[in-house]
Amino acid sequence: MTTAAVVSRAKAYLKVRHKTVRDAMKELNLDGILLTYPPDLAYLTNFTPKLEPALALIPRAGEPRLLVGGGVGHRHHGRRRQPQCP
Repeated sequence: MTTAAVVSRAKAYLKVRHKTVRDAMKELNLDGILLTYPPDLAYLTNFTPKLEPALALIPRAGEPRLLVGGGVGHRHHGRRRQPQCP
């Protein structure tokens, strides 16, 4: 099996999972769901957070959004650097 076939199959399974969740959201009159539990993230995004927390927003209509932390090496970004002492 080629890599392209494996990716296509994974995307097809993910599409079916999204449809199932969206059908349930419609029945429950929800606009979307917010996922933070890693097994749920893996099941509905094919992404498994390992080093940083992540969350996903699955809207009833539109594209899902995955928000992932910056990673271990990116923590210092956004902080002000202290001046170096001579």
